[in-house]
Amino acid sequence: MSAPMRTWCVNHPSHEAVARCRQCGTGVCKACAISGRGGQFCSQECAEKYGAFMDRAKELGVSRKQGLGVMHRLSKAVGGLLVALVALLALGVVSIMFEIPVLADIAWTVRGWLGI
Repeated sequence: MSAPMRTWCVNHPSHEAVARCRQCGTGVCKACAISGRGGQFCSQECAEKYGAFMDRAKELGVSRKQGLGVMHRLSKAVGGLLVALVALLALGVVSIMFEIPVLADIAWTVRGWLGI
């Protein structure tokens, strides 16, 4: 296994980087690293950009989750309906195969409606 590649500070090429900017990925030494919301940054500008990005992502995440809630409920309802239809189909097939009196009559009637 190869040794990890060393990176150098963008502002001090003779100093090894101790962190990478969370926003742009630039290597920074201990003296240049700026701590901010979410990690280390190479500049205050990158820290602000990252903060704005996270704020926007949080806004979109909330509205997206609300939208997904409706879609999730709808997909569960459609899934439940599909399971019920498959169960009824299986019941119809079994009732015809074993000639269950009442169910077979219903199954034949439904088959007639569907034209199968």
